[in-house]
Amino acid sequence: AAAASVLHAVAPDGPPVYSLPHLFAQAAVADVLLREKLPAWGVAANGLGVAAAASEGRRFVPWRELTAEGCDAKVQFTPLKPLRRVIEEADANFQGDVSMLLDVCRQSIYFESPDDILTCLDALAADPDVCL
Repeated sequence: AAAASVLHAVAPDGPPVYSLPHLFAQAAVADVLLREKLPAWGVAANGLGVAAAASEGRRFVPWRELTAEGCDAKVQFTPLKPLRRVIEEADANFQGDVSMLLDVCRQSIYFESPDDILTCLDALAADPDVCL
């Protein structure tokens, strides 16, 4: 229930965020929520995540395996976009308007088939915490 109220607070009907500190604060909260949701969407859609195992480097692993009890692989999540890059993108593409940036927080699920992508989109659409 807490996740739903936080996501609702930054719903499209809210005011735009014009402040970089506020944008990064919201992105940090969104990142925590997204990292909590991502595994379920990945499992539902037979998706792959990126795992970083010390001996093997980066590799793609089914989310079903990454979420299994006893899995020793660590998920390699994407960090927030660096401040320098956010400023560059806002200046180059949006005349400095940071309210136009939509990808400060981002994560990935990889798919092996178009059907799996559609399954993931269905899972996103069915999630009560997601507003599409």
